[in-house]
Amino acid sequence: MRAIILAAGTGSRLADASGGLPKPLVEVGGKTLIEHQLEALADAGIGPVMVVVGYKAEDVKRVVGNRASY
Repeated sequence: MRAIILAAGTGSRLADASGGLPKPLVEVGGKTLIEHQLEALADAGIGPVMVVVGYKAEDVKRVVGNRASY
């Protein structure tokens, strides 16, 4: 099974908590939201994963690395 993570928005509703970061890079429990998603998918045996990026795409790619395609 494959997965798609939509990580292209600005996360404007989280602006007060995000400090200008895109929503996927907001930290919860010491990890970014997208890291939580990637780990949950891997734990469930789901892959490959594709991430749709937009806003601050390079920052998101830096965190995700080679754990997904873009």
